Amino acid sequence: TNMGGSLLSAYAVTRYQFKDEVLGCIATAYLIFGLVQLGTLQYANALNVNLTTFLSCLVAGLVFILVGSRLYNCLNEKFYQKVFTLFMLVYAGLLIFH
Repeated sequence: TNMGGSLLSAYAVTRYQFKDEVLGCIATAYLIFGLVQLGTLQYANALNVNLTTFLSCLVAGLVFILVGSRLYNCLNEKFYQKVFTLFMLVYAGLLIFH
């Protein structure tokens, strides 16, 4: 699940000042989340990795490389903080009013 994603993002953006630190914190936490989830599925004999799963991961990686990383590199620190704060406000509003 992604139930901790919003709390993680809020923590990272308030704990760290620079966008590289924020990204590092979020990426590390999601790596740990993913490994725990995959480990749990493997332990429960419910891990099902097939071609569709592999291709989905490949497409996600390509989209990040082609779009996400370029967009991230174009944003300066101040604008990144503003965009991230706006994103968190919108997300909080959706959680409250949905």
